[in-house]
Amino acid sequence: MAGTPPWLSIRDAVDEILKRQRTGASPQPSPVPAPIAPAQPDDGSGVHYGALYAPPPGDLAELRRQQAAFAQTTQDLDRQNSWMAIPALGPAAAVGGLEAAAGIAGRLAPALGPTAPLTLRKVGAVRRGGNIYEARLGRRAD
Repeated sequence: MAGTPPWLSIRDAVDEILKRQRTGASPQPSPVPAPIAPAQPDDGSGVHYGALYAPPPGDLAELRRQQAAFAQTTQDLDRQNSWMAIPALGPAAAVGGLEAAAGIAGRLAPALGPTAPLTLRKVGAVRRGGNIYEARLGRRAD
């Protein structure tokens, strides 16, 4: 609905469109957007890609200098904030150290000397039913 004032309600805009259709008036053409002006004057020194502009090679040295200064600032900030890695990575390093100590101890344990084989004491079989002591106690409690 190009050409209708923004303060009109939808009902007013629909009424206006219906009135135009009844009278046979042609609808208003939509405005054509203006072409985008280039960022730099077209003097042949740079390259234009539609609305984008690439500076001429003479400005390339200045761009490289700015990039080098930005890289140096980034490295300086990285060095200043490197201490923050200690509290961030400390817990993971502690767990890794404990696991390494346990692994080393496990590998060195057989080398300490011969030990007696592991013998387990034999435990009586568990009965699932019948007249056992616990069952008699349970019946007396009822």
